[in-house]
Amino acid sequence: MKKKLKLGILAIILVTALVGCDSINQHGQDNSDSEELIPVLISPENGAEYTESTLFKWKGVKGIDTYRFQLSANNEFDEIVRDTLVNGRTYLETRLSQAGQYHWRVKAQNTTGSRAWSAAWVIYPPTDPIVDPIDDFVRVENGRFTVGGEPIRFVGTNAYYLPNYQKLNEGVVNRAFNSFEEAGINVIRMWAFYDGYDCGYSQNDPNENVIQTSPGVYSESALQDLDKVIAKGKERNMRFILPFVNYWDELGGICQYNTWAGADNPRRNMDFFINNEETQQWFRDYIEMLLNRVNTVTGIAYKDEPAIMAWQVMNEGRNRNQPPEILRDWYQEIAQFIKSIDGNHLVSTGEEGFDEGTPSEYSVSEYSNTYVLRAQEGTSYIMNTAIPEIDFGSAHWYPQDFGFGQTWSENVRRAQEAWLTDHKNIANSMGKPFILGEWGHHNWTASSKNAMYNHLYQHAEEIGLDASMIWQLTADGEKCWEFAGNICYPGGRTDTELFNNFRNHAQAIRSMED
Repeated sequence: MKKKLKLGILAIILVTALVGCDSINQHGQDNSDSEELIPVLISPENGAEYTESTLFKWKGVKGIDTYRFQLSANNEFDEIVRDTLVNGRTYLETRLSQAGQYHWRVKAQNTTGSRAWSAAWVIYPPTDPIVDPIDDFVRVENGRFTVGGEPIRFVGTNAYYLPNYQKLNEGVVNRAFNSFEEAGINVIRMWAFYDGYDCGYSQNDPNENVIQTSPGVYSESALQDLDKVIAKGKERNMRFILPFVNYWDELGGICQYNTWAGADNPRRNMDFFINNEETQQWFRDYIEMLLNRVNTVTGIAYKDEPAIMAWQVMNEGRNRNQPPEILRDWYQEIAQFIKSIDGNHLVSTGEEGFDEGTPSEYSVSEYSNTYVLRAQEGTSYIMNTAIPEIDFGSAHWYPQDFGFGQTWSENVRRAQEAWLTDHKNIANSMGKPFILGEWGHHNWTASSKNAMYNHLYQHAEEIGLDASMIWQLTADGEKCWEFAGNICYPGGRTDTELFNNFRNHAQAIRSMED
């Protein structure tokens, strides 16, 4: 392949025929840094067809890590589709429609200013039409998530607050979606509930956007805000994982159901919640209402909406000091109820991934503290994932909360690797994929978070993790400071390095091949 290289003021045409050299990439092109000031485009090649998710690559400029990437609908670059800074030499675009051709270019960026643009290349729509993923439901086939029969992996974020802020401050919602889009993520986990005024945030703030104001009484305006958020996500090719209730008090949770039913000790009282006829009827009524609801924006019933990836029975359910079979059986009953109404969507528990009795399926020697494997929280990841109506494994990862220390350490590293690998392997042994549904590090120090997060990314890529979802990527100061482990970009703390590393990981996972 021929390349033009400028040395000083002299232009020399070199014909390269290098074979087996480490610096030659899969397209037969040199991907090492250049001594030149202008990046050299690599792929997709000029005139190639694009896919819905296209990974752009270029040869970098020596000593420069940051690049400006532009994608335009015309060759004049006055119909810009994407204009963003990239830390690295690749960019994954996840929203290419098949409407027409695109033109792309790159230039180096540093503290002293911008350099000249690279050559501009053009890419064309595919001969075979792209299937819009939002027209297809996510399925599980042969132990993998699939869309249209094709396996997928993804990195997403939790954003529980979006329906509430659709009422309180719509700008927060719009900025959040912008940040999610820039990160290249397309799955969001958020709460599809807000129950009552006796527990959680709404106890202190009547302006909160409560959905179920009393048993079986639902606020249409609050539900319409949920409708709007789902519609906004769908417009951007984003899907949702939606739990039906919280184990914790925030946004009401089982505390609210128990309070309505007259429990003496309503907070985190799963035993009362599961065994009380009223709470169970109210909960099933809520599920049935939401599944059958027709979105006022899209005109599609929730049970028929492909932009919803999955339902979760509960966020982080526990049943402390009770046999795990009790919670397992309840999960199955509720999953069966969901599927009796909705045959389109996946269902999972939404659990943290704890177990009972230190089962041999885990790499026990890698855990410096085995609390998570013998938690006495009345829940077993192995038992729950084995439920036929549960479609994928779900676990969360907070090393400080789980007893591995407050800072990044060798103990955390070993446990983190084991936690991801063990839960993935257990689910895969049952023919099911696995999602790390929440993860984060309670530390305000960026270096400590970077160490944990970068290792998590590396290991997830090594083992081919099906999916993971950070708690949380936030776009501005409204939610940035709520949790030390959040990545805030572009506002709030403006965690540029953390964001770029997260975006690179999302690209790597999405583009992985088996």
